[in-house]
Amino acid sequence: MAYVLPMLLVPNLLKVTIAVFFILSGYAFTISTPLAAITKDRGLSAGASGLARLVYVGNIIGAFTSLIAALLLVFATLFST
Repeated sequence: MAYVLPMLLVPNLLKVTIAVFFILSGYAFTISTPLAAITKDRGLSAGASGLARLVYVGNIIGAFTSLIAALLLVFATLFST
């Protein structure tokens, strides 16, 4: 992604937004994955409590932010040509 962003002919604010969403996604998964191993909960359902709920929230944040970043990246590539 670091190779692609400078080539896009879109405003810098959009480039920064794409990068922030990908970074946020990475941090959310970085926190939730080891926590899932510690709590022995995969975090796939919202019904859990305590640390298992934190694993679920981390997975949701990671999934949605990576989806938003990917959509913004597709949008940026379509309008940069």
